[in-house]
Amino acid sequence: MLPRVAGTRSVFAERVGGGYFLDFDLKRDQLARYGLSVDDAEMVVTKCHRRGERQHHRRGPRTLPYQPCANYRDSRSSLESLGRALVPAMDGKMQIPLAQIATLKLVTGPAMLRNENGMLNGYVYVDVAGRDIGGYVAEAKRVVSANVQLPPGYTLAWSGQYEAMSASASG
Repeated sequence: MLPRVAGTRSVFAERVGGGYFLDFDLKRDQLARYGLSVDDAEMVVTKCHRRGERQHHRRGPRTLPYQPCANYRDSRSSLESLGRALVPAMDGKMQIPLAQIATLKLVTGPAMLRNENGMLNGYVYVDVAGRDIGGYVAEAKRVVSANVQLPPGYTLAWSGQYEAMSASASG
């Protein structure tokens, strides 16, 4: 739709797929049963995923970039292996398999996660030529508004030169 707006030279959206992530949904009843904290369980997962967390939600499933552990070649073997990883419990008196305290699954998602002001985001780059930015954005906003319905929780912001111009005009 933006290519049809007068002045659009090109439009490029960042790739939002192609990454593999490990979701682990902790079983809080099992954590409590063994006197484990969320941090105890996360520690085992992050040891195998040395790149660390990309996305962290304290109240829901955790999402980590997927990186197979040790010498396992296929994801199924690696997930099974990770599920067998032992989590020390009861002050080291017991060791509990991670699969007993968490549901593990491999999911696809963005190749790279960006955030701004604590909100995940993606960018669409528009190259404008032969037209003033303010007029272009006004028309582009109308076109996008008429053709795109954002899901709940999503927002749209116009940035770049337009944002700089708007800030200097109001400042």
